[in-house]
Amino acid sequence: LNQSAIYSIPSGKGFDYTYCPHYFAEIIVYFCFAILLHPHKCQQTYEKGIIMKEIFGRKYNHIFLLSWVFFNLCVSAKRSKIWYLSNDTKRRGGKAALFPWIW
Repeated sequence: LNQSAIYSIPSGKGFDYTYCPHYFAEIIVYFCFAILLHPHKCQQTYEKGIIMKEIFGRKYNHIFLLSWVFFNLCVSAKRSKIWYLSNDTKRRGGKAALFPWIW
């Protein structure tokens, strides 16, 4: 590891619009997983002729996972924005914490 290397605040591509574009991308990935894993009416599970309806069971774990990832990354993005604003004297404000042009 080069000890003379100085940390610089990321810039370019997604970092021009938001402080944490990698968090935004991760939320999109988990959202896509949730769409792919969500049971549809034609994919309902049958067991001995009875439709299994599980609200808090295995069928909907992906929704809870998406919710956890979303709220966790929102908090982390807000804290990252506060850190960036306190340590970056050149570029103040103007960028969103997580969602471009929204928040």
